[in-house]
Amino acid sequence: MAIDRVKVTGSFVKFGELVKKWAKDPSTRPVSLAAFRSQCAAVQASVQIPSYVEGVVFVQHQKEVLTIHLPPADMLKDAEDQLAHGGEYPLPPFYAARLGAQQPQFPDTPAGQKARKDFHSERIGDYCISLCV
Repeated sequence: MAIDRVKVTGSFVKFGELVKKWAKDPSTRPVSLAAFRSQCAAVQASVQIPSYVEGVVFVQHQKEVLTIHLPPADMLKDAEDQLAHGGEYPLPPFYAARLGAQQPQFPDTPAGQKARKDFHSERIGDYCISLCV
């Protein structure tokens, strides 16, 4: 069974604005998961958080230091297993709205399986070095 992921279920715009606020003014960052949920809900940026999540930590990069964010090994393996068995790699809905990009479709063939795996690797590689900007 797939490991649940954190998902923005409200406005991605409002969530992004909240992240920008936290980046610019550290004193506004929530210090608990309850406060995180409350701040998100207050701006209609609801976030679905799996029950295994127990806290929230903010990491702010320094442009002078290359920071590589690594995914949790068990979640990476879970995603790879799901993709290897024909699972989808869902993109947030704003991709379709802004770029006309539909959810990626990969045929259930060796070439499609490789393309699915490659796309997952590209997304992880991009995320881990893009510094969220």
